[in-house]
Amino acid sequence: MKLFSLLMAGLSALCCVSGAQAAGLFDAPLAHEHLPLERDPVNPQAEAWLDCIVHPGFVVKQVDRGEVGAERLAITRLAPGQKAPACRVAPARGERTIPESDGAGYFMGVKGRFAFFESADGFNGGSYLLVYDALNFRKLHEALIERLEAVELTGPAPATGLRLRYRAMHLADCSLRQDLAGCWAVIQRLTGLQGDAPDCAAAYEQLENDLPPERRADAAADPSVVGYTLEALIDPAGRIERKVLPGKLECWPAE
Repeated sequence: MKLFSLLMAGLSALCCVSGAQAAGLFDAPLAHEHLPLERDPVNPQAEAWLDCIVHPGFVVKQVDRGEVGAERLAITRLAPGQKAPACRVAPARGERTIPESDGAGYFMGVKGRFAFFESADGFNGGSYLLVYDALNFRKLHEALIERLEAVELTGPAPATGLRLRYRAMHLADCSLRQDLAGCWAVIQRLTGLQGDAPDCAAAYEQLENDLPPERRADAAADPSVVGYTLEALIDPAGRIERKVLPGKLECWPAE
């Protein structure tokens, strides 16, 4: 999901930064500069942008060269009364870059002191969600999800927790198509899901129909992905409690 709208070259803008924010999940920024960068002569069709998004207490920076995933994602904490630094590609004083190993590809939005990022590439029908405590530059939560459904603070800022609801994805090491009872028992133990296994037949049949005849027999062994609704409650200290919520169970073969 590309998160930033294209604006007129050379202009700054105050805007909503993502579809999720437009849907009311995230806070509106205090300011947002969206600046064009010089295009790469080797890849001139790729549009390059610098975004500096100011929220109370910190600034999120995204350097996007038009490739898959931002070149750099960073957070700069602001002291009380401190003005945001100039929006430049070069790191500002005190700026901290999110490690590539965390898998963050693009900035999503902010709720209170919490900054949200997602992976650059989709994965088995979803993406990785990462949540940072922006004031303390600490990764709090990561999950493989289909979509984020609700984001809310659990108390007054700044010492507040966070409640998330999303469609979670569990990538199993087994196939519900091949071994329904055995595989479902393993998935239940790892996820806390209850009740009957989801019906995977239609999704696996579609995969079988898409494969050449000589490979269709192998499709049943593909590991299963199960989608379900999960609540994650992060307390002010960063401790996480996960709770499976009622909702539709879905199942499909892994890519």
